[in-house]
Amino acid sequence: MRARGRVGAAFVVLALALAAPCAWGATPADSAEVRAAIDEGNAGFVRAWQTGDADLFASLFATDGALLRPGGGLTVGRDRIRSRMRDVFASVRMTEGTITTADVFLIGDTAYETGFWNFTIGPIGSTTSEPDSGHYVEIWKRDRTGEWKMWRDIGVPRMPSSELPEPDLGPGPPPAPSSPPAGAPSHGAVRGPRRAEASHGARLKAIRFGRLIDGKGHTIQDALVLVDGERIRSVAAYSKAAVPAGAEQFDFTRLTGIPGLIDVHTHMTYWWDRAPGSRPWQQLEARPAMQTLYMAEENARRTLETGVTTVRDLGSFQYMDISMRDLINRGAMVGPRMFVAGYGLYPTMSPFQDAPQAAAGGNADGVEGVLKAARQQIAAGADEIKVYGSSGSADDVTGYQTYTYEEMKAAVDVAHERGKTVAIHSYGPDGARDAVRAGANSVEHAIDIDDGTLREMARRGVTYVPTVDHNRYYAEHAAEFGYGDSAVAHLDAYRARNLETVRRAIRAHVPIAMGSDAVFTMFGENTRELGWFVKAGMTPAQALATATGNAAALLGMGRDLGAVAPGYYADLVAVEGNPLTDITAVIGGVRWVMKAGEVVVDRGVSATLR
Repeated sequence: MRARGRVGAAFVVLALALAAPCAWGATPADSAEVRAAIDEGNAGFVRAWQTGDADLFASLFATDGALLRPGGGLTVGRDRIRSRMRDVFASVRMTEGTITTADVFLIGDTAYETGFWNFTIGPIGSTTSEPDSGHYVEIWKRDRTGEWKMWRDIGVPRMPSSELPEPDLGPGPPPAPSSPPAGAPSHGAVRGPRRAEASHGARLKAIRFGRLIDGKGHTIQDALVLVDGERIRSVAAYSKAAVPAGAEQFDFTRLTGIPGLIDVHTHMTYWWDRAPGSRPWQQLEARPAMQTLYMAEENARRTLETGVTTVRDLGSFQYMDISMRDLINRGAMVGPRMFVAGYGLYPTMSPFQDAPQAAAGGNADGVEGVLKAARQQIAAGADEIKVYGSSGSADDVTGYQTYTYEEMKAAVDVAHERGKTVAIHSYGPDGARDAVRAGANSVEHAIDIDDGTLREMARRGVTYVPTVDHNRYYAEHAAEFGYGDSAVAHLDAYRARNLETVRRAIRAHVPIAMGSDAVFTMFGENTRELGWFVKAGMTPAQALATATGNAAALLGMGRDLGAVAPGYYADLVAVEGNPLTDITAVIGGVRWVMKAGEVVVDRGVSATLR
């Protein structure tokens, strides 16, 4: 887990928050001009919604501007936007509302704006109204006359994180091409339907596997799984089942079916373009967050290719993880189901400065500070709380405890009170011990955990997420990160102790879940962690369970994810080989992936049932 910037023990979230520029390549006068234009434009949007003025609304857009419609389609062109809004304003009005700009980045004649809206909207003439709120990204361009006009307006309505919206069955093209971002390698195997596209597929699907490992301890030879929408309807032996008329059919009699996998420790928004002469961390700190969010879809696609259909994402900045989760749920971005943490909580690690600076997201000291920071993440829409309970990250493998037991417990108490889980990062045993005492749901990374703490983890059901493989990744890519031989030696030594701690945790019957701690180019290698678990003494079946049932239980989704059974989400993976005898069938054998009833990866193996 990346917790530090480049200097000393300062955490990267602090560095990113302080380093993020308000404008690139722009003078203060340019920045002030575009900010004034954006403020005036947003005020115009509010007036248009209040008065029903479609002409005013459309005038704020460029002639080729586009508005993301609910359900996924783009309304392109000022005239079409005007017509669209006339239809909307014919029936509803906003009674009150605000649009708040969070940040603006200016690059030449293009400005990128993020923010959020809070409206109250109701039918015309009615005394009832409903709240409407969410986050948005807007792209403004300066036209030939020098005026700033909206070019793209993309809104993400706020919704419960566990809610997967139903498809919009209306007409309209998908919001963007399904090809990878410019400069990214092609991923032809990822079909990645947007939500609007998904609605065109058959609701009923019949998938036949030569062998099915259901995630509940059963193996069915020659199995048939019936999928109805996004859920599984039935699972049975093919000889005892019937294929419904009209169902879309898939024949994988040469392959083994397993549940969609779950990676419980990722950083999906950490993306690097591999530009010659660049370093991943430094580039991440310098790039505008909106660009990173867009480009990070490559990480999401690569994750799906490994058979991972769900992730627990443990730390981002500027709430990119929340936006990414909501865009995926909306169908506007291709990727796994996400449970996110917002900013991770970390104590002050920087020296005093005479010139006061705004507190960085997640920075919290003392019980009161931790309570406030945890509440802020929950208010922003986080699904869980991440606490940096020790030093250690990337090439730093120290594990000095950074939060007291009382501070950890404060975070746990407020999170559990709000129905959220808590993951505590600790490279060393001391932070792990206090994390367990404080009631954490999972302990990330820790080595040399004492026997008493391991017994307590087993008794309480606290999940251990070792993330052994991420230090292999840093060591193998040391040149790209600028790490020297000494750093590689420390990473290798830590990994050996990490593996030994896993062995002891297995013997102590501690719940273990697969977490890759994937960053940057590690996406696509998410499941290599399973190989370390087998090396530590697990059977292949036990290793598979860390990425299915164990991981689902940690997320509180044990009745929806992690198994192939009636009522569960239709997350299915077809692999070559038998994962019960060879875990590499999972690590390198994924050929086809379904998420919530839609095919998202197909490496040319689909065939119609005969």
